Amino acid sequence: MPANDFVLRPFDEKDYEGFVSLKNLLYPDHPGSVANLRHNDKTREKKIRHRNWVWERDGKILASAIHTQFAESFHPQRFVIEIYVHPEFQGKGYGAACYDHLLQKLEKFDPIKITCIVHEPHKRGIRFFQDRGFVQTMKEKESSLDLTGYDPEQYQDEVDRVLMQNLRIMTLAEFRQEDADADHKVWELERDVSPDMPWTDPISIPEFNVYKQHVLAHPKFNPDSWFLVLDGNHIVGLNNLWKSEIERGINTGLTGVR
Repeated sequence: MPANDFVLRPFDEKDYEGFVSLKNLLYPDHPGSVANLRHNDKTREKKIRHRNWVWERDGKILASAIHTQFAESFHPQRFVIEIYVHPEFQGKGYGAACYDHLLQKLEKFDPIKITCIVHEPHKRGIRFFQDRGFVQTMKEKESSLDLTGYDPEQYQDEVDRVLMQNLRIMTLAEFRQEDADADHKVWELERDVSPDMPWTDPISIPEFNVYKQHVLAHPKFNPDSWFLVLDGNHIVGLNNLWKSEIERGINTGLTGVR
């Protein structure tokens, strides 16, 4: 059972550091940052019902309960829940208390679907949600490439095959220099390829003004690592890479072709 001092209170401005520290403790291979979290909070669409409650003891955040919604597959009655509990307090009822708190808060919205995302190494977390009736609807695989041993020359023939079709490969930073509508064209490509993205619900890219603020102004965005395939001035393919909190690391994002 949770301790007598267990009270979930609304997240506030002073909680960013402590909340990020808790998440990074639980997900050391996928670290976040205060800058990223602040950006996400600042650029989130108003229609998204996002709330975060935390439990704090001696100035340290030990648990968090969040309900939110996917912007890319928004439905007013579909929700996502996230529960984070410090390892020293897991298996003692804190997660269950967070879960009950979230269900109570969501009841007024009459939800038709609640989704949770669990990291596969967190076996306790998987059992936790299975015990509450959740079933697996999707499984994402993670892969990585050791760039210290990577030889790009072995793929030069593939690059040449593209170039021989009178297509061009350039970065978004370069494309911006020659086309004032470069950002809008990137958004159009994401919008066009999004129906093919594997997900449990249909994906719809937010409107350009939202996309521009949330994606193209993100702290991890780097136009020098967004690679475009162009037919004239028309984008036909995209692969974007993002800055990583991991030292000398880089993250892959969307790869899409019209």
